[in-house]
Amino acid sequence: MKTPNADDACRSTASLALYRETMGRLAGGISVILSGTASTPRGMTVNSLVSVSLDPLLLLFCARRESVTARTVIETGVFSVNILSEQQMSASRYFSGYCDAPSTCEIAGMRDHIWIKETVGSILCSVETAHRAGDHDIIIGRVRDIIDNPSRPLPLIYHDGRYRSLGPACAEPDHGSLSACLPLAVGAA
Repeated sequence: MKTPNADDACRSTASLALYRETMGRLAGGISVILSGTASTPRGMTVNSLVSVSLDPLLLLFCARRESVTARTVIETGVFSVNILSEQQMSASRYFSGYCDAPSTCEIAGMRDHIWIKETVGSILCSVETAHRAGDHDIIIGRVRDIIDNPSRPLPLIYHDGRYRSLGPACAEPDHGSLSACLPLAVGAA
């Protein structure tokens, strides 16, 4: 008789569903990765964006191995990370493949890069390296330029399977207390 191990447990349908549900509770900002040209952009929505290093400036995102956008990013060697604002939910849905092209998604370009206008900010990158990890690729980019939005729009957030608003900022807590940010007093049950 075979003794079950941790690898077997992770392959069960219940464990995969629970993993997806649990990870879905992690709130994250929404970005669109773009590559290609303004006339034929390739893009995908991600919430797997991570800052890797400050010296040199590096970031990473993860993409399904069969992603056409990831293949374009690796082939061209350049991409942009477009941090979406609350007003750009339709761009997120479009680049996720869930709706028609949004009327409010204007693409700009400079040299080899394209980006979405009016985002929270766009980061122009060159591919530093890519690694296979399970059914995804981890693509690490070196930051080449940043397109800032001085109006500082609020970012689009995704949590528990839904788009969310960041809402108003919490008041600065006094003496390390979190009570200024919580609806109930700290320690209340």
